[in-house]
Amino acid sequence: MKVNFSHFAIAVASIAISSAPVSGKNKSDKGHIQLKIFGTYVTANDKIKSIGDPNNLIGTVNIVGARSKVTDNIVPTIAVEYFLTNSISFETICCTTEHTVNGDGTLAGTNLASNIKILPATLTVKYHFPLKFIKPYIGVGPSYFFFIGEKPGATAVALGASRNAINDKFGVALQGGFDVPLNSKFFFSTDVKKVFLTTTSRWYDPSGAEVLNARVALDPWVISAGFGIRF
Repeated sequence: MKVNFSHFAIAVASIAISSAPVSGKNKSDKGHIQLKIFGTYVTANDKIKSIGDPNNLIGTVNIVGARSKVTDNIVPTIAVEYFLTNSISFETICCTTEHTVNGDGTLAGTNLASNIKILPATLTVKYHFPLKFIKPYIGVGPSYFFFIGEKPGATAVALGASRNAINDKFGVALQGGFDVPLNSKFFFSTDVKKVFLTTTSRWYDPSGAEVLNARVALDPWVISAGFGIRF
């Protein structure tokens, strides 16, 4: 699935420009905390940047045609947000997703890694547009991906791999979305994040020698919808 973040951001900005500002009688958000419960869809636009084959197990691979496909996942997530001012807030999100990595393109039909659990520790600073009936926002911040429990796939095992390790890595998250108040405490929320992240996956044989490595740009989309409560 491909999502165009720039089109999404333009749509949010258009809503902001065309809507009237909030009345001064509205409650201040400053100092308040919001808790959101989401259903979240995670999909990666993954691309192999380089392949290392120390033992020449797979021979010469055309990197231009070599791709990987990370399976999508839908998981429950929790987001906590603190308002520093009426328009500026900080938000962190908690979730764990599990994925399998298969080859694509010139690597089609290969199973490279499985049981990959990802914990994306993300903190964004958000700007909220001051509107009456809907609260669109944009945000940006660091995201640190922890990779847990990864195992070599069937193809990697056939090449002699018994262990897989993916480097934990920092990325940058861009964010956009909106909250729709249902009453003074509860609201409906949607959120879209694009995380730019490149990491290296390494496969090792039983002696600990590296048999294969790949540098991959994951660049996942994290798309959420759910409900929240304001404290």
